[in-house]
Amino acid sequence: MNIFEQLPLAKLEEKERLFSEANLFLCLAKKVHREGILSLEEYAYDGMFGPFSKPNFLSEAEKSFFNNILGLILDGQCNSEQVSDIARYYVSSFDTKTYGSPLALMIGSEGFASILNQDSIPLMASRLAAMMGYPLGNEFISVLREREWDVDESKSLPMSAPHI
Repeated sequence: MNIFEQLPLAKLEEKERLFSEANLFLCLAKKVHREGILSLEEYAYDGMFGPFSKPNFLSEAEKSFFNNILGLILDGQCNSEQVSDIARYYVSSFDTKTYGSPLALMIGSEGFASILNQDSIPLMASRLAAMMGYPLGNEFISVLREREWDVDESKSLPMSAPHI
């Protein structure tokens, strides 16, 4: 699924942020593969969803958007095509002067769509890495291959791995 026709170029200074976000969505996908989509309900509390209320690498606009999408998914009101539609509208109105690059938002949207499509971890990771472009995407995939595609929220991806 290709939600976005044009992607902004990833900047090397965004590496940690993009790797952390992609890893977060891979961890959510792993949980859903093992326990089902409703397993993400455990993250819901006080109207905020755990994985998106704590990371400091997400902007307030991204947290709000991801919380909304996750709520729709958990309520059974949103499929991957609808995630794509909502994401396209949101990104088209995204104020880059206020909130920065929309690439992280696009990666998260693609992550939700992959989760709903029940894509494999390697397929989802490859899609997210492709969105990062070269050299960041290649580095991201190399790290995951070294780990034999093992993703875990307690293991952060090394941000100092050499570029390929």
